[in-house]
Amino acid sequence: VLDTCVATVGRVSNVDHNKRVIGKAGRNRWLGKRPHTGLWHRKGGWAGRKIKPLPLMKSYVNLPRVTAQE
Repeated sequence: VLDTCVATVGRVSNVDHNKRVIGKAGRNRWLGKRPHTGLWHRKGGWAGRKIKPLPLMKSYVNLPRVTAQE
């Protein structure tokens, strides 16, 4: 190993640090983590277009003819 190389031997002291529960959004803000954009906060199924059945079609095939009376 060269004299200019630097290495660390051992392990991290707090291995379970990433498993800690933050608890609320405000505490994340205290730690400097910003909230996601609206792309990540999508609305549920109550928002958006409602899929409704189509209205019945009107039939103009057998209409009574109007005769001109003189």
